[in-house]
Amino acid sequence: MPKELIMALRPNGGKDYWRVQNVPTIYSTYWRDRGWDVYPIETFGEIESDTDHSSALRTLQLPTLWK
Repeated sequence: MPKELIMALRPNGGKDYWRVQNVPTIYSTYWRDRGWDVYPIETFGEIESDTDHSSALRTLQLPTLWK
């Protein structure tokens, strides 16, 4: 997911937040090092650098996160 899209959907001032404000949680998922890194969209701007993956949920199978 492009960084510009993620930042636009963030609750703290994203210009398109109104489109997703009723969605309980939004995740951004990346394939990295033979596994999936799943980030809640609220933590995306808090990541210090591209190498800091401490806030990611790490899994080997793509998780189904919708209900």
